Amino acid sequence: MSHSNNNLWIHLVWSTKEKCPFFTKDILDNKVLPLIKEIAIKEGYQIDAINGYKDHIHCLLLLPNSVSLSTLVKKLKGKSSFLINENEFFKNKFQWGIGYFAVSVSPRFINSTRSYISAQWEKHEKLSLDAELDYFESLTVIT
Repeated sequence: MSHSNNNLWIHLVWSTKEKCPFFTKDILDNKVLPLIKEIAIKEGYQIDAINGYKDHIHCLLLLPNSVSLSTLVKKLKGKSSFLINENEFFKNKFQWGIGYFAVSVSPRFINSTRSYISAQWEKHEKLSLDAELDYFESLTVIT
C-alpha cells in the first residue's frame, strides 16, 4: 500500500480542573467552543461535533494519521487554556483537569454520537459528569 489511511473516530471528553463549573451556555457556545474549533483547524484536526456543559467538553473527531491521541489532546487543552486565560474569559485563572476519556466510535454510530454530543446541556441538567463517565466505562468490553 502506497499511503496510510485511517477512519478512527474518537469520542473525547475532558473536564475543567477539579470539575469546576466555569462555563455558562453563552460563554461555552460563543467563546470556548469556537476557540477549540479554531485551534483544531490550525492544527489540521477534523472536529465533527463539539459541545459541553459547565465543567467539561465532548468532542467527536477523526484522529489524523500523523498524530497520537495524547498529542492531539495535549495541544487542544494546552492551547485553549492558554488562550482562554490570555483573552480573560474568566476573572480567575482557568485550567483543564488532568487526563481525558476517549473511546473509538464505529462509523455506524457517528450520527447517534453527534446527537448525544449536541444534547449535552439538556442531558447534564439531570446527569453528572461522573455518572456519565461511569456509564461509558460500563459499556467498555474487554475480550
